[in-house]
Amino acid sequence: MQGKFSLFFILVVLVAVSPAAFGQWVSTGTTNITVSVGPEAALSVNSATPLTTGTTLFDDYAGTTTFSYKVRTTRVGGSGSIAAQVLTDFSPGNGPSVQNPPTAGNTLSYGCTVAGPGSPCSGSIAAQYQVDTNVATFGANARSARAGDSGSLAWVLTNDPRYETGNYTAVVRFTISAM
Repeated sequence: MQGKFSLFFILVVLVAVSPAAFGQWVSTGTTNITVSVGPEAALSVNSATPLTTGTTLFDDYAGTTTFSYKVRTTRVGGSGSIAAQVLTDFSPGNGPSVQNPPTAGNTLSYGCTVAGPGSPCSGSIAAQYQVDTNVATFGANARSARAGDSGSLAWVLTNDPRYETGNYTAVVRFTISAM
């Protein structure tokens, strides 16, 4: 009888301990969801930019580039920027040029507007060939709207009589960053 009692006792102990060893089934449960939110930035240039001249002979050429952006910078010590760079100069040759203008003082320049958390460039900025120039800056904890915010560059190109007639194209690259 003592052997049967010992076996019965061992079975009762195993059944009692088993749920604790494998977890308990209950009617509710919880979990902790964690996320690490970091700085991010993205932009979209909305259109091509034709430059046209005014109604007076040899008025400078002008046009506007619009863009949309989303940004989030680090809460403490964060920063960010939007920059523009003339990636490829006007071509074909013998027309306007950012790198080697036919007359000293010929420029492609722009003024900036930025809605949202950015601070636009100040005054007229001379575009540079293969060098970033400032469009907007962001401080710590800058956060755009979920749908994004917008900005624009108002371009002005010197209208020099030395340009040969024809169609000319330059490529400008925009870059956004956030830290």
